Amino acid sequence: MNKLLLAAVIAAGASTTSLSHAIGINEAMSKAIASHPEVLSAAAEQQSIGKRIDAARAGYKPTLDFTAGTGYEWTKNSSTRFRAARTPTSGKQGSRDMWRNETRLMATQMLFDGKQTKARVGQETSRFEAAGFRTLDVKNQLALRAAEAYLFVLRSNEQVALAQANVETHQNYLSKIQSRTQGGRSAGSDIEQVQGRLALAQANLEEAKGEAQQASAAYLEAV
Repeated sequence: MNKLLLAAVIAAGASTTSLSHAIGINEAMSKAIASHPEVLSAAAEQQSIGKRIDAARAGYKPTLDFTAGTGYEWTKNSSTRFRAARTPTSGKQGSRDMWRNETRLMATQMLFDGKQTKARVGQETSRFEAAGFRTLDVKNQLALRAAEAYLFVLRSNEQVALAQANVETHQNYLSKIQSRTQGGRSAGSDIEQVQGRLALAQANLEEAKGEAQQASAAYLEAV
């Protein structure tokens, strides 16, 4: 039974709907585990930690850095000290104007870093395993909650069916007593007594329906 159908059951007050013909308890537990936001959140957290493990292991791998640059450069040093200026008024005696282009490619490989990379990998791995246990714990709790909610719905629906049958029994008995009274075979007090019992049975039926609606709401939350 999907959530939309179960919500319609709640709105219509049809609490006697039996889940046993629509979905099994194992399927209800599996559905709760597969789609519940708490499970998805815990799994996403574990996946995020797994990516941090990969980032920590990158410390073992070589790196390749490439840089490039270009632009105007004015330099003045011992090699240009006696260089004449291009124009007498430029004031750039002993210097040199140039357009510089450079590129660099550097490869590095970590040989030993005091076991820092190993420690980071170990730390993230421990966090990943802890997150896995948390995910498993969430799944177990949700499965248990779904099973309890499922059984609560079945039990409450059975109570509604019994209460409905009890009301019908009292209604039939009241009809017979009324016929006997009209025939002079029963006293009017018998009718009042049966009517009181019928009212109590109807009250019990409404109470059972309310509990069935609560059970359906709990099932919606769990699944």
